[in-house]
Amino acid sequence: MTDTQTQEAVRSMARFTALLYYYLTSEIVKACPEEGKEIIRRAIRGFGIHRGRAIAKEVRRRGLPLTVENLNRFYDMPIVAGWEPKRDERLGEHYSQTDACTFAEVWRELGHEEIGRIYCEVDMALREGYNPEIEYVPLKNILSGDAHCSSVSRYRSAERTLNGEPGVGDSAHGEE
Repeated sequence: MTDTQTQEAVRSMARFTALLYYYLTSEIVKACPEEGKEIIRRAIRGFGIHRGRAIAKEVRRRGLPLTVENLNRFYDMPIVAGWEPKRDERLGEHYSQTDACTFAEVWRELGHEEIGRIYCEVDMALREGYNPEIEYVPLKNILSGDAHCSSVSRYRSAERTLNGEPGVGDSAHGEE
């Protein structure tokens, strides 16, 4: 498969995923107008934590520390092929900018920005599941009207940044 074919396949699957999220969440909000958004938020958080723990398990299986670099290296979906983030590291902070998001395109077309924006919380939960010492801070979001999505991932403790050994996972955040 060529790079172009891979990118098109990833975008196609992302459109399907965004549509599935749209239809599921639309029905949840219709059925539970009062608590629907909170139900979605809890589901997204659980999904993100599950993904983060799975990535952490793979990183640990390879005997590597739970660093931001290893999260990016062993990420569980081909983010580079479908979202093409621009990454930069400055003073121990890992910046990311994405100029286009297939999910956001679909949700904007359907007028589902508010509920679509809840999905973006998966990024914080994923890092929590992977390594609670890594903080994810969203800066801009296409679904909020910004021209691009941007974020920073950084270590909560400078000591952890220096030695690259966060030392989390097994006791506080068990394996699945």
